Amino acid sequence: MRYWNALLGFCLLLALPLTAEAAGQKILQNAATAVASGSNVTLDNAGAAGVSAIISGTATLAFEGSADGGVTWAGLTCTNVTTLASVISVTATGQFQCPIAGLSHFRTPINACTSCTVTSTATTSSGSLGIGGGGSVGITSLGTSTAAAPTLAEGANSFFSFDLAGNARVTLGTLLAGEDQTNNGIMVFGAATRLITFSSVTSATTSTTQTVFVGPKTFMAYMGGASETKAFDLTIYGNWQNSTTGGRAVCRIYVPSTASTTHIEARCPVVEENYTYWYYTADTYTSASAASLTLYAMQ
Repeated sequence: MRYWNALLGFCLLLALPLTAEAAGQKILQNAATAVASGSNVTLDNAGAAGVSAIISGTATLAFEGSADGGVTWAGLTCTNVTTLASVISVTATGQFQCPIAGLSHFRTPINACTSCTVTSTATTSSGSLGIGGGGSVGITSLGTSTAAAPTLAEGANSFFSFDLAGNARVTLGTLLAGEDQTNNGIMVFGAATRLITFSSVTSATTSTTQTVFVGPKTFMAYMGGASETKAFDLTIYGNWQNSTTGGRAVCRIYVPSTASTTHIEARCPVVEENYTYWYYTADTYTSASAASLTLYAMQ
């Protein structure tokens, strides 16, 4: 009887499929050398996918998910596990985490390839990306492959908060450390200063939008450069939309024409208002050397 049991076990082992893929793992691009959708993986209620991408040459590898059995596909926003940056496609070797809860299929198409060789492997797991319950799926309307909603990273780098652009603001590590000045976390030293730098302008024009920390803040405008006549008249706007139109004027910084100076600066009184986005318009700009006019927000 012992002999027959051993023989039966050996036969069962022979019957198992031979594969180089581990459980929950599938090769989606196998040394691909051209633009291709590649293989896709059926998710079977998986909540998270880890992707290993190996890229040589010049290539763009995207992340896509489907909720209707692989008929239509939409772009996913994934997280680079090394830099924690949110990405919808990659051009270099790396490892990434993607939110796939609620989706039926996942793939990594090659959208561009020049003398490239690309291999990508997906490892799915039942856990969802995020804290407490289902993860947030970074997916737009099906049939598109554009930037998507914020995603949550898994494990030790789990995020607790995002801004509206999908950027991580507070992680477990920074929360436990008691300081995250860049991302609006708590601070342990009252003398610490947080600083946000707006994009610079070199003409009477409007800057791009910028997010600014919540709470009282001081806006300061600065123009440096060569010794010359300088002047600016700057208005700061707050907006609930990511737009430089339709904002509300919050304060004005005006410096009249000043001859032969290397820099000028001025600030608004402390601003209490809180908006999702901020920008400024330079209604007057005077600088023969095209010196940069930059706005700062300090707290």
